[in-house]
Amino acid sequence: MNKNQTPNFMYFALKSALLDKNIYRNFIQKEEVSIYSLIIVSISALSVSIGIQYRSRSIDLSEIGIDSYLIMMMAASSIFVGWMLWAYVSKVLCSYWGDGNDDFRKSIRTIGIAYSPGILMIFTGIPIVGPLFMFVASIWILISVTVAISAVNKIGIIKSLIPGILGWIMSWILVPWLIVGQYIF
Repeated sequence: MNKNQTPNFMYFALKSALLDKNIYRNFIQKEEVSIYSLIIVSISALSVSIGIQYRSRSIDLSEIGIDSYLIMMMAASSIFVGWMLWAYVSKVLCSYWGDGNDDFRKSIRTIGIAYSPGILMIFTGIPIVGPLFMFVASIWILISVTVAISAVNKIGIIKSLIPGILGWIMSWILVPWLIVGQYIF
């Protein structure tokens, strides 16, 4: 590949899923790849919403007056809100520990591309193994984002665990539970 040519988003997604720290330097240097983060998070949100939609078919939502597509939209929006929240938590905490020049845009770009394992969540609608896919993908996202936080902010992996775990809890447990929890659980 030509050094001046920007790779496509699948290249970045695969490298991020494989926990390649060097991929995040492209996200710091080239702002034009920001759209790739949005694409990856959108695909992850779509995957989660499709998985939840098939999972919610086992629950009769019509008796409480909720359309299953509304659940899909709420699930997808919880992914986007969680992404923004995680990026903000990372920015705030790492601005103290890192090199001091971390900004919200860098956090949002790098955390967004680190959501690439979220594509596996499309399989959450499969009976019996679906929750396993959800669990594996969410833990993989936690690891991927923690590596991204460590690489971008030039801090150790132990220090990056704090914003990684805190942001993960907020974006994958708290926000979805607040938005969708009353209809699913």
